[in-house]
Amino acid sequence: MRSRMLIPLHHGGQEDPAIWAASVGNSWRTTGDIYDNWNSMTSRADQNDKWASYAAFGGWNDPDMLEVGNGGMTTEEYRSHFSIWALAKAPLLIGCDVRSMSNETHVILSNSEVISVNQGARLGAPEAPGAPGAARRASAQLRRAMCLGRAPGAPRRGRAKASHRAPPRAPYKLPGAPKARPGLSSGGKVAVVLWNRGSAPASITLHWADIGLKSTSVHARDLWEHSENTFEGNLTAVVASHACKMYVLTPL
Repeated sequence: MRSRMLIPLHHGGQEDPAIWAASVGNSWRTTGDIYDNWNSMTSRADQNDKWASYAAFGGWNDPDMLEVGNGGMTTEEYRSHFSIWALAKAPLLIGCDVRSMSNETHVILSNSEVISVNQGARLGAPEAPGAPGAARRASAQLRRAMCLGRAPGAPRRGRAKASHRAPPRAPYKLPGAPKARPGLSSGGKVAVVLWNRGSAPASITLHWADIGLKSTSVHARDLWEHSENTFEGNLTAVVASHACKMYVLTPL
């Protein structure tokens, strides 16, 4: 019986491994080492974003391991950390001591609904309908709807060499502004994270057109509250500072 091996590559984000590493491995570090604090976590998330179009089944972008439970961030920050890594289809490598983790840490790391987004039928595809940045019809509170997808005509992962291709341009963002991060799930569903990176609570509105949904009515499953509701045209949530809301949206 043959055993399967997963080969991770660690270049610390150097040499643009997302461009070429799919031919030799199954995951590659897109960033330098992460540290257990808010600024480090958010910067690794941003650095990882620009390589989203190179991830696919069997080859994943890795912004480094999870810091959930190590004590340097709040519960809300750790929940955001776990949600963003799950949505990006990053490897969910536990970085805390599981022998002594708190109940709060266990609840975050064992959320099967969030894990299912990471491990779902579209495994390895951290993308949203349309090209990156195509959706911009946002409310005043929603400053950026960042679509994680491959632009039409963009080369697939592994087709270009690092020396022949410049890194893709990162989407414009406002530091600390609330953000919506969508990613395709299975069966026409869309997983989305409403992330408030600001220092005060914020009301974030997501319009269906922002993420390419054509249906008026959408069923929303809250993956952290484990509740559900139906919304018409848009979804608005008040999100605490450094916290997030994560939903799976199903057009009706």
